[in-house]
Amino acid sequence: MPPTTCRTYLPGPRLTSIRVVFGMLVCGVAFSACGSNRQATVDASSRPTLPASRGCTAPSNVLAGVWGPDRLHVLSTCRIAVGTVIWFHHEPDGDLHVYVAVEPGYTGLMNAVNRRHMRGALLAEFMPRDGGHLPPPALGDHIRLTGAWVLDTNHGWNELHPVWSVQIDGGPVSRSGPQYGGSPSSDHSSDAAEGCRTAAGAPCRGYPEGDGR
Repeated sequence: MPPTTCRTYLPGPRLTSIRVVFGMLVCGVAFSACGSNRQATVDASSRPTLPASRGCTAPSNVLAGVWGPDRLHVLSTCRIAVGTVIWFHHEPDGDLHVYVAVEPGYTGLMNAVNRRHMRGALLAEFMPRDGGHLPPPALGDHIRLTGAWVLDTNHGWNELHPVWSVQIDGGPVSRSGPQYGGSPSSDHSSDAAEGCRTAAGAPCRGYPEGDGR
């Protein structure tokens, strides 16, 4: 009886090619899946966390009484911001610009322009119609604001404009809005303060001029 011969079969070129291609496909799918998961994680972590807007109410027409409303892109009709006043100044259009160093939970309200060119602060604009309704804060005041969260397309930063309410150092909440009048939408920065009228047709009280640094 002839001895049993043990034969070793080596894969031919065709089988080897199939194995190589299959291996590449498996690795490619695995790499793609890993890459997708990593990208999703990065994107999720880079999204700003916005503060909750519960209890934040706004009028139906948020830009009523604002001059040149087309310059403002409304991101949300009402947002809450909490922080400390680090600077304020009076603008030619009668607005009182209040710069707020917001607390960590509210930094998502700002964009890159706020961080680069506004001392890392969120701008809140008190309009001439707000005079007598929203008290002006002082440097160092801790304030809680509600207002329309908008992008100022002329300058590129985010701001609260108009402001619906302010609470200073835990005191009473003061409120304002279009029920107290405003400036004609056709006005410009040069005549908006003069053109502002209350709901009764009287000139708006506005805010005294001055800067706080």
